[in-house]
Amino acid sequence: EEDFIEHLIVASSKDTLLIFTSEGKVYPLKTYQLPTGSRTAKGRAIVNLLNLAQNETVATVLSIGEFQEDRTIFMATAQGVVKQTQLQLFANLRKNGIAAITLDKDDRLIDAEICGPEDDISLAQNLVCLSGLKPKPFVPAAVFLKACAGYG
Repeated sequence: EEDFIEHLIVASSKDTLLIFTSEGKVYPLKTYQLPTGSRTAKGRAIVNLLNLAQNETVATVLSIGEFQEDRTIFMATAQGVVKQTQLQLFANLRKNGIAAITLDKDDRLIDAEICGPEDDISLAQNLVCLSGLKPKPFVPAAVFLKACAGYG
């Protein structure tokens, strides 16, 4: 069975890709480190470029051109836990990754997005949506801190 494209990411060769996994880790990868292929090449799975644990999968990939001071990364888990961390704290990551969010045993990271003070955040679970959340009321947390509940 062949893979298919789930997400298309547009990035410059000098951008940094932040690859968030289901286990809450984040790995940095410079786009110029990605293997190039021909027009007809099948490509390589991104998991082959990282040192992932056995059950770890890629949750989301963010392309960062510049680590802006007023931007944050907003993360949400399957159990409704959210965490917001300043983007600048992800600027100098180790190649083997760090834990971006501490997860409970039965939880997993669903998504991570870049946001700013002017952005709205919406969380949805079982067709129930909390909308109109602003990133400002959330206190940006250090990378090593545990997250808080987004909804109950």
